[in-house]
Amino acid sequence: MKISDIIVFACRNSLRGLRTKLISVSAVAVSIAAVTLLSALSAAGKAYVRDRLDSVGISGLAIISKKSSFEVEDIELLANRFDEIKNVMPLTVALAGIRFNSVSSDVLMWGIGEGAEDLISAELLFGRFPTKEEIDSAATVIVIESSHAIESYKRENVIGKKVTVSLNGVRTDMTVIGVAQPQSGGLLQTISADIPGFTYTPYTTLAYLSGEREIGQLAVEYTGGADKEELSRKITALLCRMSNESESNYEIEDIGSYKERAEGILDTVSFLITAVAAVSLAVAGLCIMSTMLSAGREKKREIGTMMAIGAGRRDIILSFLADSAITTFTGGVAGTAAGFVAAAAITNSTGITAETELSLIVYAVLASILCGLLFGILPAVAASRMDPVKALRDD
Repeated sequence: MKISDIIVFACRNSLRGLRTKLISVSAVAVSIAAVTLLSALSAAGKAYVRDRLDSVGISGLAIISKKSSFEVEDIELLANRFDEIKNVMPLTVALAGIRFNSVSSDVLMWGIGEGAEDLISAELLFGRFPTKEEIDSAATVIVIESSHAIESYKRENVIGKKVTVSLNGVRTDMTVIGVAQPQSGGLLQTISADIPGFTYTPYTTLAYLSGEREIGQLAVEYTGGADKEELSRKITALLCRMSNESESNYEIEDIGSYKERAEGILDTVSFLITAVAAVSLAVAGLCIMSTMLSAGREKKREIGTMMAIGAGRRDIILSFLADSAITTFTGGVAGTAAGFVAAAAITNSTGITAETELSLIVYAVLASILCGLLFGILPAVAASRMDPVKALRDD
């Protein structure tokens, strides 16, 4: 038989018994939709978490002193000693309460130094970060998020307004010098309204308010081509010489590695969830196998006639596999479309940007066709082994 004849025969078979075929197509469509939906949501979630980790603020290296504290001279020496270092800033944070135009809320207050705009990925909407003079004088100035401004004044630009900060039982009035894009909004805020917003103030001011005058952590911004491990080794050696402390006193972490760890966890979770969804594809394949076996018994006369006029076992097998592939291809296309529509609806409702990956569409459709071919082998072989004389007589 010609390939065209085989395809025509397969198409005719697909159009027969539409009710049974629709069940098989629906089973494949549901399973492919589940796999596509979970894969698309996983990709969107990973992209969202990656963006949030990039925007939450700190990048570079974190230097932690376990016993002694850092001095201002240490910061200046590190900043000027190595060409690979672009900026060094104290890294301090405290949980505080703020009262802004009679609206109270809890915030994470970051103590920042000069050049914070290079280390903190906070997007300023209005105003500025603290200047060197304000840092040196421990000025009571603060940068808040736009969400605080809107909640209190129904507008974003609140430069010059006063904020009352409560920390360790002490209240301090601070002047707003900047308004930044929220770092803790989006899906995180949807999941939990208790996640605090961010504020930024000079690290000297935070040290005064919190009573923690010692600097225990530093954030280091390095150049793009720097060897992080080599730079960490040189920083540790310099600090040990300056403080007469052992290397065990200092711990240096690549803050960017936090994102890699989070992405690794997301990849694992995504794989497990998608694998569970893929089980439904195997169930759909069993449904197709059962349908094809039943079709083979119902079409004994047609199969016998084909064999009688010269069709070989190969032709029968190919026609059945083509029928199975057409069924699963139809279900795969329908399921992929449904999965992406559902994913788009979910991501739009949560404010996450989802990008449709062409490779995912191709893989989903190919997986459905492969499922049809795999589970169509047994019915195809069973049909090809029929005795044409017996098939014609029994029918």
